[in-house]
Amino acid sequence: MPSTSAVWTVSVTLSEVAQANASVTITNQTNNETQSADTDSAGQVIFNLANFTSGWTSGDVIETYAIYGAYEATDTRQATGNASVSLALVARTATASTRYFTTTEFLDSMQMSDNATDTENGLNVETIKLIGEAQESYIDRILGQKFDTTYTITNEYHNASGYTRSWGGSAVVSSSSQHVYFTKWTPIISLTTFQVNTASPNQEEDWVTLTAADNEITIKESIGRIQITDTSDYPAAGKDQVRITYTYGYSSVPKDIKRLAILLTAKAMHLNTAGRLGISAIESGILTSRFMDMLNNDNEINQIIQNRKMMRSYYV
Repeated sequence: MPSTSAVWTVSVTLSEVAQANASVTITNQTNNETQSADTDSAGQVIFNLANFTSGWTSGDVIETYAIYGAYEATDTRQATGNASVSLALVARTATASTRYFTTTEFLDSMQMSDNATDTENGLNVETIKLIGEAQESYIDRILGQKFDTTYTITNEYHNASGYTRSWGGSAVVSSSSQHVYFTKWTPIISLTTFQVNTASPNQEEDWVTLTAADNEITIKESIGRIQITDTSDYPAAGKDQVRITYTYGYSSVPKDIKRLAILLTAKAMHLNTAGRLGISAIESGILTSRFMDMLNNDNEINQIIQNRKMMRSYYV
């Protein structure tokens, strides 16, 4: 992978005006690694692709995603070096539905009522759902997981790194030395198939299925780690030489994720100016007071995120 820097400058606007405090995440879709930061007063944030844990390679697909309240924008392109990405936020138009918390749970946590119950001080339920849905998507992106139900991934492809040897005066990558692979999404509930291609990328594919029942692989479900136990089963080196079909997810939403989603939603709502998204001046003032009482300067949000990242990487 290149060690050179690749500056990724992201500019975010809302109604053609630079938007500060928008949450921006860039994802290297090749290895599912992310970087996140908020835009400054000029609506900009600068990343460096070299800061991905696995670095970057020319041709990697980089997704840039920004959210601000109930607004979002996405850009996807191949990395070739320095880039400037302009994102114009637009309102989400689909019917909103939160996955990690209910509006009742949100209102109870904020010690507030909805506007049907309290027409003077209550919060708009549809606004909670709309903003909450965007924040849940943000959680999925920065943690590389979904926490609400079971999902199925079919034929997720992985590259197989290899070693080189001299053959006929030329250095040729002949076979793979890689025996550990991590699924892009965790935790694994069940592994359907784990297959390796024993043929080189320029030859006809020859897929071999390896199973835990035959002691050909071992699986660490919580972190999506799959290890090939015998060197004779290693795939040939090259791109897309391993493919995995599996289900992942949770039977119920973890309490810390529910809490994180509620706090992020409250934060996003109070960052929006009064009157936008149906938030009245009274709602904004009361919500800010409730939120600041609970938030304690972002410490709880940051702690939950860091704990989750540590849980996923602990055994890597």
